[in-house]
Amino acid sequence: MSMKEKFKMNAIIKKNTEDSIAGIIKYSNDDKRIDMARKFLGIGENKLRIEIMENYITLLKSKKIKYNII
Repeated sequence: MSMKEKFKMNAIIKKNTEDSIAGIIKYSNDDKRIDMARKFLGIGENKLRIEIMENYITLLKSKKIKYNII
């Protein structure tokens, strides 16, 4: 990969990351799932420790329930 391609890819990744964080902040008040993701990512107030996320995911996996992710 050339330097030009690498820097272009880095710029695209940075832009998509910024857009994702902005979307999480914008919609976290409207959707509890997005708000939970925001807390796990440590964005804004009421952050959750990574251990809580790990336990949450383990609990979801053990339930054997199909979750609809929209």
